[in-house]
Amino acid sequence: MVFAWIRRLFQRQPQDSGATASNTAPTAATKRARTKRTHEASLARAQARSDEIDEALKRDRFLFKDRKVVLVLGQEAAGKSTFMRQAKKYSERTTGVSRSGENLHSPHRSRPGSAGSAGASSSNRSKHSSSSGTGKVHLSRWVAEIPFAARLQRGTTMHTTLVRVRRKTGTAQQRKWLHLFGCAEALLYVVDLSCYDEWADVPETDETMNRMRLAMRDFSDVCDSPLALFPTLIIVLNKVDLFRDKLRVAKIPLAVCFPEYQKPAGDLSVDVEVTSAVEYVAQLFMSQVHSPGGMPERRVHALCMNALETGQLGAQFQMLGEVLYQERIRRVLAE
Repeated sequence: MVFAWIRRLFQRQPQDSGATASNTAPTAATKRARTKRTHEASLARAQARSDEIDEALKRDRFLFKDRKVVLVLGQEAAGKSTFMRQAKKYSERTTGVSRSGENLHSPHRSRPGSAGSAGASSSNRSKHSSSSGTGKVHLSRWVAEIPFAARLQRGTTMHTTLVRVRRKTGTAQQRKWLHLFGCAEALLYVVDLSCYDEWADVPETDETMNRMRLAMRDFSDVCDSPLALFPTLIIVLNKVDLFRDKLRVAKIPLAVCFPEYQKPAGDLSVDVEVTSAVEYVAQLFMSQVHSPGGMPERRVHALCMNALETGQLGAQFQMLGEVLYQERIRRVLAE
């Protein structure tokens, strides 16, 4: 009896294992159904996010009206978040006051973990929870803004606000916000110089495109948008150090993105070759700006920086402040 029971057990085992394998291995139809459900869920989340943005736009459409703000845009991974963080740190050093209102130069400044900072953080949390408890979508969820202050050469301080639409809203959703900033005093577009040999997917299509040319097309679309005809446009050419390394160390020519570019002849130094390439890219971006009929000529400026080099950012942010101040004076005199 025992041996008979063992023989029956071994005879059933292949059938059981086969049944288990058939149950665990997904078929082609199951994979297609799973992919379809994932795609539908992604579309549903995107539509819900779009509806939330539309609701916030209807309620807060006058929030940025008549405010002196600078809108910061750019492609993904261009360095916008790093730029905003460095601008915030520079402004705090310039004014001596942190964003929370603490005097950075005061010897009695509360330190992290102290009672003062704990009370401030708890009040901020309660404020956030009370605002989010209403069930409405607030602009703070989609828009990040920081006060920017630059010490000018004449000794005065120029103040404005840098505003950036968060990346998680997506490229198409970012365009919905343009009419909110129609009164912005300038558009600051951040460009990743080192992406000239990289490729990326074109949003809302199945195509791929060179990242530098994609950024140029996006900048042109923003400049030509009738929702926000910015009088001043500032192009920030970021990641100059990586751009230099690709040109000189990796020996990747700029012609992989722009075949028409011709490097200056002769045995060039590093600075001359990099400067020539940067000027060429800056001219291409500046050529995308056009002034519609009946509108004053739009002014375009280009700045080069590496947002990670904190030692040299002071001069770059001061130059940015000078540009904004001069354009502000120019508009006042033209009125």
